[in-house]
Amino acid sequence: MTARMDRRRARTGALLFVGHGTRSDAGTGMFLRTVRQAAERLPAAVARSAVVETAYLELRDPGVPTALAALYARGIRQVALIPALLFAAGHWKTDLPAQVEAFTRTHPDAEVCLGPVLGEDHRLAALAAERCRTAGGIAPGDALLVVGRGNRDVEAHEAFLRTAAVIGQMCGAERFAAGVLAGDGTPVELAARRLAAERPNRVVVVPYLLFDGYLMRTLPDRLRAAWDAGADGASKGGGPQSPARTSVVGAGGPPDGAPAWVVAPPLGPDPVVSEVLAERAVTAWACLTVGDGRSAYRGALRSGGRPYPSPNLTRKPANRSC
Repeated sequence: MTARMDRRRARTGALLFVGHGTRSDAGTGMFLRTVRQAAERLPAAVARSAVVETAYLELRDPGVPTALAALYARGIRQVALIPALLFAAGHWKTDLPAQVEAFTRTHPDAEVCLGPVLGEDHRLAALAAERCRTAGGIAPGDALLVVGRGNRDVEAHEAFLRTAAVIGQMCGAERFAAGVLAGDGTPVELAARRLAAERPNRVVVVPYLLFDGYLMRTLPDRLRAAWDAGADGASKGGGPQSPARTSVVGAGGPPDGAPAWVVAPPLGPDPVVSEVLAERAVTAWACLTVGDGRSAYRGALRSGGRPYPSPNLTRKPANRSC
């Protein structure tokens, strides 16, 4: 009992994993499971030094300001924020930095490091390709539709398009399109109609999303509506198919004349996602221990060899950003 208390007392910092947030209990459970798996992969030195907590950007409690305040009340003055986000868009570049800035302004003895997003990691692209194979793979005459959440950040959207192209190559898809569920870019409905016009035997839909949620659950209905509006009767019918593992349940099938299609599961929870998230946590924690957050930040390279873009964050002595 005493040893356990001593180890707990030795943890003077915190790793705060930040999820996007969803009203879906299943999606929230997927995020929490991924964080637990990531925590199990942390180096012993980090695990001994930092408690692990979670927060959300929206739709769930606690929010980031509340979580930071609770950690501060527990006597924790060093916090590494690890965003469970695929790309560096508005939440990472604007929302989180603003929340960190507001907190450190009122708690000047606190030190908070905003870590990098998951980013363009080939392991995640390979996992998406594995989801495609789980859904039956791409046979001759089939088409692939990669679906992203979408945003209004040009750099983040370009990163998604590059990732989608890599997934298409990994799946061996000759007919390929990428669409988004929100924000700028090609809407998923338009991408689906364009693929249907090419008369594929079947369309495999791979959502490049981390977890279940509203957008994931409404995707089948959006596809049905798109093909209902755009099908010309030239494609083969045959109804929807179900992969062996999927979190998507939709009522009914595609309209007459639309291609047969199947929606693959999201990326997480999966050991690959947990592994990448754990690596991002180590990078964020290093910002608090090396003494120069910017140097640690510049050292955080994604698999392609390019550094993550720096967030728009005004630094204070007690406020570092990876």
